[in-house]
Amino acid sequence: MTIAAVPEAWLRGSHKADHAEARKQLAKVTIAKRASRRRAQFTHEAVRPEFGAVSHTVRQLAALRQSDDYARLTSETERKTIQFVQAVSRGSQVPPTVLPDEDGLAVLHWVSGGHSFVVEIGEAGPISLWSKRDGEPAETVADPWRILNIARQLVTRYTRAADAVNPFWRGLFVH
Repeated sequence: MTIAAVPEAWLRGSHKADHAEARKQLAKVTIAKRASRRRAQFTHEAVRPEFGAVSHTVRQLAALRQSDDYARLTSETERKTIQFVQAVSRGSQVPPTVLPDEDGLAVLHWVSGGHSFVVEIGEAGPISLWSKRDGEPAETVADPWRILNIARQLVTRYTRAADAVNPFWRGLFVH
């Protein structure tokens, strides 16, 4: 190594001071991060626990398997139900309540205030969507693509409404 390749700070010996200053700055940042974490633990900040609509739906289907009603859902209907919830829910959005009906369909039910909607899922996928808002006539949709798009919009709207009323609602679903 030639003298020209050695940084000037090294020749002056000031590199030690630069390292010491960098270590001090790093220590300050580390202390600040730790203090911030401690404050978050002891305040009433909205902490979002790990939660997912899909995992909640899978748990509901597992519970149905142990009940007398599960015999009505085929494994294909169960698979299509999980696929549908994956398609309409992004991350930790409002999950549906899942129930089997007497025709062997999975009924997904979402509720938010005075508005609710139901999607029926069969072995071929979504069959129908029924939506009702207080004071308005009910709407029924049978086209699978429209069902998917409307359900995505409604789930997003319901999640925003739930967050506005209670930012801690996800904690109700964490097991």
